Amino acid sequence: MSQRYKKIIKEWNEATPQEVWEGIRDNFTFGFIGATLVVFIATREDPEAKFISFLTLALSSFVKWTALARATNSSPKSFLLSHSLIS
Repeated sequence: MSQRYKKIIKEWNEATPQEVWEGIRDNFTFGFIGATLVVFIATREDPEAKFISFLTLALSSFVKWTALARATNSSPKSFLLSHSLIS
């Protein structure tokens, strides 16, 4: 086995579980952010515009369901539960 692999195995054995999870968390976070940026750059999209459109869609849905709940004189949560829109 090469010296490089022995060093990796030695460091793995010496690492605490907290260090391992921190590494997993950091790698996932930065990998996800990097992959997202690559997609937006490759497709020449504007991430802020996508976020704003998503936020607008979510907000309009919330306003719509809240208005329907008020029209039926029930709380928004009980209205959504009675119409099987949330569990």
